[in-house]
Amino acid sequence: MNEFVISWPGPHRVSLIASAIIAAVFWSGSASAQSRPFNIPDLAAYNCAAVDAATAAGVRHMGQVIKGRYHEWHEIYANVGGEQRLACISLIVPEARQMSLGEARAFLKDAASASVPTAPSPATDNAPQAFQHTVVEPPDVKPMPLKRAIKPAPGTDLVEKKAGEIEVPPIPAVKSFKNPWNTVGYLRVTYPSGNSFRCSGALVSAYVVLTAGHCIHSNTEGGYVTSVAFFPAQYQTAPGIGGPIRPYSNSDLAFVKTTQTWTQISGEDSYAVTQYRHDLAAVQFDTPFTYTSTFIPVVFGDTTDSITSAGYPAVVNGQSVQTQYFDDGPETPSSSSYKNFSVREFAVDASGGNSGGPFFALDPTTGQRRLVG
Repeated sequence: MNEFVISWPGPHRVSLIASAIIAAVFWSGSASAQSRPFNIPDLAAYNCAAVDAATAAGVRHMGQVIKGRYHEWHEIYANVGGEQRLACISLIVPEARQMSLGEARAFLKDAASASVPTAPSPATDNAPQAFQHTVVEPPDVKPMPLKRAIKPAPGTDLVEKKAGEIEVPPIPAVKSFKNPWNTVGYLRVTYPSGNSFRCSGALVSAYVVLTAGHCIHSNTEGGYVTSVAFFPAQYQTAPGIGGPIRPYSNSDLAFVKTTQTWTQISGEDSYAVTQYRHDLAAVQFDTPFTYTSTFIPVVFGDTTDSITSAGYPAVVNGQSVQTQYFDDGPETPSSSSYKNFSVREFAVDASGGNSGGPFFALDPTTGQRRLVG
């Protein structure tokens, strides 16, 4: 399937998935989605005093909770011998200053350190009880339907491209729950109407989950959801067999918010491409998740041409599943038509339940995954 990624270019906006089904594509799963070791980038060209941000080869705007504290910064790159080299890190939050070479080296290590072990096997003696506990999901929880997009056809008026929710081919579940996979979770919501749905989401701090707006607000279901439960790193011992195993969970909802525009238009089956920029949401809990203090790094306005999607599709090869899956995919040729709408399109598989799940891009220099959509 193709999915839209909303790319928010502003300095304080986070990009989110719009989960719009466009067309069926072949599965192209890859081992590249597995965890890789982090490498400090080449800092031979690092010299903040010599950098002019206005003429730099490139600037990347980042945000991340590191060791329990939110940081925001610009990575400024210089052109050295035809290659982009990191030349300076200019910190914005918690204080505005440029980092020295030594500070930058230590900072980059901290930014990549999640300090979370791989989830142990439920069969091992040292597995926490939480890993050994299989729960039964309520039977009335429905997968959130993927939204269709009304796409602009070149040289014509807007036309609607419809595609049913097709089954996802059999693919390997994510078995390594190191960062960032352990921050991707199953999201269960209940609306004032009484209807319950499942989506996906990603933890970006101990308290906050980012997801899609259509997962937490629907005018046809009564507005904002009345309850939310989030289960990061949820898995099954075998795909399609048995109930989910939930090592971590939270349901004491404190606050939920989507954009003002989405509260006005939510509830439709399909939207114009121009509207999906508003389809993002944040869920905040009263009690923090404490199994890690460093979370997914967020890139604002990323321009990568290949991504990895992750989440919890409801149906895989005709089977109901409760475990995490991923897919790698390139940007589609038609994606350039939507960039003016802060939307990009990638060829990845999805089904109902994937809505709100993260899109990761792999940093080729460091081997670190970053949240870009």
